[in-house]
Amino acid sequence: MDTSVISKDEGLWGRPVQAEIDLSAIAANVRAFRAAIGPRCRVMAVVKADGYGLGAPWIASAALEGGASMLAVACVDEGIELRRAGYSGPLLVMSYVSPDEAEAVVRNGLTIVLHRMRTALALEAAAERAGLPEAGLPVHIKVDTGLGRFGCLPHEFLPLAQGVLRCRHLWLEGLMTHFADPDGVDLAFAREQLARFNEVRRVATENGINFEIVHAANTAAGLMLPEARFDMVRTGIALSGHLPAPHLADVVTLHRAVTVRTRLARVHDADVGDSIGYGRTWVADKPSRIGLIPVGYADGLRRALSNRGEVLVRGHRCPVVGRISMDQSNIDVTGVPGASEGDAVVIIGRQGDEEITADDLAHLTGTISYEILCGLSARVPRHYMHGGEPIEVCNLLGCSPTRDRPKQKKEMSR
Repeated sequence: MDTSVISKDEGLWGRPVQAEIDLSAIAANVRAFRAAIGPRCRVMAVVKADGYGLGAPWIASAALEGGASMLAVACVDEGIELRRAGYSGPLLVMSYVSPDEAEAVVRNGLTIVLHRMRTALALEAAAERAGLPEAGLPVHIKVDTGLGRFGCLPHEFLPLAQGVLRCRHLWLEGLMTHFADPDGVDLAFAREQLARFNEVRRVATENGINFEIVHAANTAAGLMLPEARFDMVRTGIALSGHLPAPHLADVVTLHRAVTVRTRLARVHDADVGDSIGYGRTWVADKPSRIGLIPVGYADGLRRALSNRGEVLVRGHRCPVVGRISMDQSNIDVTGVPGASEGDAVVIIGRQGDEEITADDLAHLTGTISYEILCGLSARVPRHYMHGGEPIEVCNLLGCSPTRDRPKQKKEMSR
């Protein structure tokens, strides 16, 4: 079939599943976070993992609208994606970068976090070949103060920093670390990490090494450890209106920016003894009404929610019954008067007086809201809203401006 002759008006954007993302809420969340950490501290918006599953270019644009000063991602490819989307401002790649990626880093003007001279030397050579000016490529050094993940150890910092300073084309712009448990109630270990980080800063100062940007705090530490804010605070999960821990809700008020919804594809009666789904894990013990939704674990509705999760139909909570399949799931709509095919079903979000959050789903599946959001697969269409108006729809076939509205370029240049 020649798909080139199929127009977008012929239903390519009509899959009855969608993740609606409120970009205005994301911008408002950045403003709320900025207010919570104070006017002297900048915000770095972390939009790695495709903007925590919501679409990095759109989330980045909304975060910048809200006042973020810098963007951060986890890998070089994610940085290039934002460059291609039009963002020309400072862009930090926070995780390990292979020396083999040095050319791409230089070509796209990315800022890399270093932990070894091997990568620094590769960047220097690539910058020399590209004809960059002296100190034309900013880099940061990350110190592992106790997370046990990426970064150099405190005693490795000084030789690394001195080595970077000998690279003519590199500019040692930033110093950073990352906390292990700043979202806990007991912040003793976070303060221990902070003391180690401050000792590294002291060593740097004593050796005449200064940084334009010092950053240590993520969302939780930014809210609960004022002494760790330094020049900039990194936030990712808060962009979508979620927090790393419930007790942080007392510190900042955010707006949830994500609603995941679908529709009832089929409603049928189940008699006593009828089973639903693979493995016959649910068997009706009374006459029931069963609704089918065209969403499964391939869309991000985790299989662990089988016979445990709930969705909303006509403002009523309806349990998931039977095993969640790859593409479809069943719910019990017996308690929903008049439930019928085509009714809206909310998987994440509010309907009437009821709400199901990503945190609720995380609690049921033994994980965190981060994983729930990142688990929304690419085949779930994203519907982007701003100020209550539809902006753009994206699915596996690409992106399209919504009907009767001209396409708006996502201007992310600073």
